[in-house]
This record gives sequence, C-alpha cells and structure tokens, in this order.
Amino acid sequence: MENMLISELKNNYSQNRAKMCKAQERYICAKASNKWVMDIDQKSKIAVLSKHVFLSEDTGERITTPSGDFTMNDSDFKKYCELVHNERTRRGLVVPDYDTTSDYMTNKELHQAEDDLIEIGITTAPKTLRSSLQKGRYFYNIRREMIDLFSKKVTL
Repeated sequence: MENMLISELKNNYSQNRAKMCKAQERYICAKASNKWVMDIDQKSKIAVLSKHVFLSEDTGERITTPSGDFTMNDSDFKKYCELVHNERTRRGLVVPDYDTTSDYMTNKELHQAEDDLIEIGITTAPKTLRSSLQKGRYFYNIRREMIDLFSKKVTL
C-alpha cells in the first residue's frame, strides 16, 4: 500500500510540478511583500510613538509600544493614525488613507497565494488523502501545516 501511495505521489508531482513551483514562488513573494509592508507599518508606529506623547486612558502612562495604542482615547487615536499614515507614506508605503490598514492589498494577495498553494498541493496528493486534506484546509493549525509542507521544494 505504501509503495502505491508513493508511486501515485511521484506521478502526480511530475504532472503538477510546474504548477506547484509557480504556486510556491507566488506564495513566497506574497509572504515577503506582506512582511515588508508590516515591517514598515510597525516601524512607522514606533517612530510616531517615540516622537509624540500619547497617554493610556487605562493607566495615564505614556504609550511607548504599538501594542498599547488601543488604550488611547478616541481623539488621540485618530491623531495617532494620521501621524502613522504620514510616516508610512514618508517611508514609501502607499496606503489610500489613515483608516486603511497597511496590508490591505498584500494580505489579500497572501491569502489567495496560500489558497492556490493548498489547492495544487491537494491535487498532487494521492487520491485517498485528498478528502481529508480538503477538510483540513479550513482549520487554522492544519492549514498552517499544509502551507508549510506544500511551500517546501521537494525532489522525488
């Protein structure tokens, strides 16, 4: 049975190799783009918080890390978002306005690249495993494992 599964996997992989490589490349590029955008966003928030004083409504203390920005009052938060938007723009990140998240485009691209990678990975798997993989793609932990597995370059 095991030899039959391996044989089927090898056959499926050889038929889908070009599609798999393209999906892997697209995923890696989308992941890198999203990370780049989120790094700029994080650095922009840190820069704004180091230059401007925003206080926490909960403690009255100065907010020094982006993880505490949700404790600002509404008017400070709006000003903070506008300043972060200006800083992101200064750093070369184009986002339509301060209400739009930095990853508004790259996150969609990353999710689509993940879906495409999973789909070709499932197609490449032996038929007896496909229904289990189809179900697993909707569970976060299993989805992450599938993406990690299918994004690896393999030699059969």
